Amino acid sequence: CGEGEVTFAELCRALDAGKEIAGIDGLAFRDSGQIRLTNPRERILDLDALPLPAWDLLPRASQYVIQTIRGCPFACKFCLNPNGKAVRARSVENVIAELEWIITAWEPASIYFGDEIFTVDLDRAKAILRAVIDRGFHERVEWYCLSHVRFVDDELFALMGKLKFEFVALGIETGDEAVLKKIGKGTTIDMIVKARNLARKHGVPIMSLMVFGHPNETAGSIWNTVKLAVRLNAEFPVFNVMTPYPGTEIAMMAARGEGGYRLVSTDWSDYQKQFGGPLEFANLRGWHISALQLFSYTSVFLWNLRFLDLARFLRRRWPVGLGVAASMVRGLFGRNIGASPASAREPSEADTRAIAESFDVWQKWQVSELGRARRSSRRQQSA
Repeated sequence: CGEGEVTFAELCRALDAGKEIAGIDGLAFRDSGQIRLTNPRERILDLDALPLPAWDLLPRASQYVIQTIRGCPFACKFCLNPNGKAVRARSVENVIAELEWIITAWEPASIYFGDEIFTVDLDRAKAILRAVIDRGFHERVEWYCLSHVRFVDDELFALMGKLKFEFVALGIETGDEAVLKKIGKGTTIDMIVKARNLARKHGVPIMSLMVFGHPNETAGSIWNTVKLAVRLNAEFPVFNVMTPYPGTEIAMMAARGEGGYRLVSTDWSDYQKQFGGPLEFANLRGWHISALQLFSYTSVFLWNLRFLDLARFLRRRWPVGLGVAASMVRGLFGRNIGASPASAREPSEADTRAIAESFDVWQKWQVSELGRARRSSRRQQSA
């Protein structure tokens, strides 16, 4: 549970020596039929202290996922924020050493920066991109990253334009200004449009990530999202359905019946962002959302006269389209949009109580770890 490098090493040593594992932080295991949790594992503050991943022990791949930063400073209601709010970054030199090793040794087709927000430190992100360009790596592979409209500028997109970026994913979430203020994203419609225009100026393709089913969402607020999606005209639009991941504020609200939500399943197989499943919405029928998903995907392309792009999109994402269509049909016949009778499990009182409490437990741990990171930073600065 949590970051696994230290936990996994300690677990392997204990198993190899035949020792008890109950004293190792960050584990969940069965003991006489009961699930036991050990103490939480503290997050690793100095990521440069970790060795580079042992890529040489794995089969060669066409794409490699590189994690350069852990943590996100925002508190979006729907995001679990698994790496915490304390942003911990590897040094530019450490990142470039891994990239150089991978690109020269295995010549992959693409590199995926797996950070929640690759550009959260703009100067550092630019330094990495410059180093990539200086070594000529920008011409050898395609690139992909997740970003945030608050942490982009003209110079950043100019550098990205020199790399072969397949996409820069931007969490847009909604096109309704009032909803945007409530979900903790820290952005405005003007910021979103400005970021999109800068990306277009430098020829950087974007993936626009949007969510249907925010607290007390209505058909009107979703329509605002569709209109913004058409206006942004992202190279790759994505429309997800709100999913109440345990530990999030959305899950807590759903468990308590707040925000226009009703939690209808705790079966993990139903927790799918594309098709929904665990939630019912007070202001919207399930098939409404599925119909709006299909309408939104096609609208971005058709209203912008991108017929060839639509054909390519459908060829690449046809399983998603079929799944959304199937969800809409199921909703028309009164069944929840994602859950199937064979898998759906109606939450018990104990389920909903545990899910509601998980938010408080997780937030306390987040605050504790953020405080530890700040104290460590102060000690380093004073030293």
